[in-house]
Amino acid sequence: MNNKVVLNATVIICLVLINLSCINNTSSELKKRVKEYYKFEQGNDWEKTYSFRTPLFQDSVPQKMYMEGMKKFMQGWTLQKHEIKKVSYGLQNDFAEIEINFSDRHTSKGISIITQMTTWERIDDVWYGRDVGNRDHLPLNSGLVFKRY
Repeated sequence: MNNKVVLNATVIICLVLINLSCINNTSSELKKRVKEYYKFEQGNDWEKTYSFRTPLFQDSVPQKMYMEGMKKFMQGWTLQKHEIKKVSYGLQNDFAEIEINFSDRHTSKGISIITQMTTWERIDDVWYGRDVGNRDHLPLNSGLVFKRY
């Protein structure tokens, strides 16, 4: 009986440690991907940011429209920096909500600091941005997509 309890406890501890290891790996992959996305946004590389959006977004929003829209909406704006404040994962570690502080500069309005929740989805072990923070001037950064039936 005691051996069974010890064995069950050992199995549970191993499962917890394996799960924690997976979460840490998932967290570093996600944070790396988020940093890459905003680096491309800072450089106005809309082709790259488009590739970071979910497949459903890409199916719903034509790339040319996205690129032209982002150029238009970013006129006068520059993303100065972003800081990840908090990450929350879904049960399967395939969905994450990330609270991010954004600092944007506008040529005539000055600096705008805003905190927003962004959402990311892991598909085939790659993280994609669903809603990457519209910051009140980037409507195409919202999760505005429609499923085709």
